[in-house]
Amino acid sequence: MKILHLGVYDRNIGDNIALAHLQYSLDKYSKDDVEVIGFNIENLWKQGNSVPAVRALYNDIVGKVDFILVGGGGLLEYGGYQNKDSGWKLPFWKDTLKFIKIPLFLYGVGVNVFRGGGNYSDKAIEGLTDTILHAQGFGVRNDGSYNKLKDWIKLPDSVLEKVDIVPDPGLLHLDRFGVERKYKVSKLGFQPAINQSRGINNNRFNGEVNLNLLLNKFKDAKVYPHTIKDFRFGKPVITQEEFTNKYRVFENLDLYLEKYKEIDYVIAMRGHGQMISMGMNIPGIYLSTQDKVRDFSIENGFEDYNIDITDEFWFEKLDTSIRRLTEDKSKYLNDWYELRDEFIKKCHEVDEKWIKDKFGQWLV
Repeated sequence: MKILHLGVYDRNIGDNIALAHLQYSLDKYSKDDVEVIGFNIENLWKQGNSVPAVRALYNDIVGKVDFILVGGGGLLEYGGYQNKDSGWKLPFWKDTLKFIKIPLFLYGVGVNVFRGGGNYSDKAIEGLTDTILHAQGFGVRNDGSYNKLKDWIKLPDSVLEKVDIVPDPGLLHLDRFGVERKYKVSKLGFQPAINQSRGINNNRFNGEVNLNLLLNKFKDAKVYPHTIKDFRFGKPVITQEEFTNKYRVFENLDLYLEKYKEIDYVIAMRGHGQMISMGMNIPGIYLSTQDKVRDFSIENGFEDYNIDITDEFWFEKLDTSIRRLTEDKSKYLNDWYELRDEFIKKCHEVDEKWIKDKFGQWLV
């Protein structure tokens, strides 16, 4: 089996883990070798998602791969990509889909929108709709993305019926790190999230006062940056130079994830901080400044471990949750492990079924 795998490579930890673990799933369930041609979709963005750029890529791989796979990652995005020829983040719309005859699948992709972000344009909705209808399989990650397609973008039922909810690939296959259940936790890791745009940060943190509260609270914390922007917080476990030249490189993903074994609980702000916490069996408190983090917690049973920055007395709630998680004989800690074990088991079951159903003819 040979595939073209489109995604964002070598940019941040979240995209790398989603891409890598989807490839792990294919390897796990295939009886034959899986050959992956990874293609960084940023190369198409630089060319405006233009028809000639997409056609050139297609002509280069036609007859050489069995199918095209897109995801995971927050690739269903409009803001910042409205000037692309496609009208949105992905290079698919009627003018490119009409010549794509190789089977196309999207797995673990998410609707990415910041609080305060604008609505999808008609052109973006058309491109998204055409992609869903064209694809042989379309699975959105389990972070509330389906409900955003339904209630925010307002896709019709005739389109939504082709959309499945699948695990974010970043949740899967992390048991390989062998992190065991603990009966008391005390070593904190902080996984932050921040943006370069002051406007986005103002909406994300619900005001600059809250951002400064967090910067001060975690000024001495062991910090796990997932993007270059995250280095504003605390004491990062790596330098910016190491992140840029080593740890954000796709092939070095596990070298970074190994560093999570130095802590025994995490406060995570990014979606893939949540994924790593749950997948690696590291108890977490999830501080949501984006709807996708909050919605993931609520929809998957972790609402009691989520604090949203818009909550009244959120700062006090955060301190209370930390105390509950780290106290002796913590029921809160034990309950997290029980939730996690059942949830990750279900994620693997859904993943296996989807992979076998959609790719069965190539897995034999």
